[in-house]
Amino acid sequence: SFGALIAEVSGFHLDILGLRWLPAVARLCAWPIVLAQACCWTGEISDNKLWHVVEESLWGGTFALHTALACAALLQPADGKAAAASRSYLLAIASLSAAYVYFMIAVDIPMYYAQWRADEA
Repeated sequence: SFGALIAEVSGFHLDILGLRWLPAVARLCAWPIVLAQACCWTGEISDNKLWHVVEESLWGGTFALHTALACAALLQPADGKAAAASRSYLLAIASLSAAYVYFMIAVDIPMYYAQWRADEA
């Protein structure tokens, strides 16, 4: 899945920068996405939108963590061509993930919550 790919590639670039525990944390970010997929399918099968609220919250939380990891890495000094490429990747991930998290919090999660409330009424 896309979430697993981002987790692995981010871990790879954090490894290049020589950061100790950040790559392992980035790679662990694939697991909440597995749970999010299970919530998605449960929501589809049961037609209960609250499962989608949980799913989108997991996606948003995971990418908030990706944003934090990328920002933490960008604050560390690094030199060399490989490090420059990794820093470019992490800058893109930090920027795009932050925008994605904002969308999830401002639009997607409230939309599913409102749909769940309407279904329950």
